[in-house]
Amino acid sequence: MEVEEGKQYRVGTIEVSGLDSNTANILKSSLEPGQVFDRTIIKKLLTENRATLPADASEKDVAIIRDSEEGTVNLVFDFRRCTAVQPAGNAMGSIRVISKEMI
Repeated sequence: MEVEEGKQYRVGTIEVSGLDSNTANILKSSLEPGQVFDRTIIKKLLTENRATLPADASEKDVAIIRDSEEGTVNLVFDFRRCTAVQPAGNAMGSIRVISKEMI
């Protein structure tokens, strides 16, 4: 059986939200734009930085945006947490609005 490897992608841009600037910079410095990307680096990065990240940080906090033309993946780490907010004056009373906290 012959196995053919797919296109190799490299890390493009890296964005971090929901962390203080020092922690965000530490996280960004763990990755280098241009390095070969595979999903295991996300898990490794979260494990190695567990002490500085939110306790419930997981791979679900990372959006991987593939750019096929450029052959890159842009990474968006979003550690802002969602909260349920009851809007003032809601006529229906039971409707909840989910919004990201602005940090």
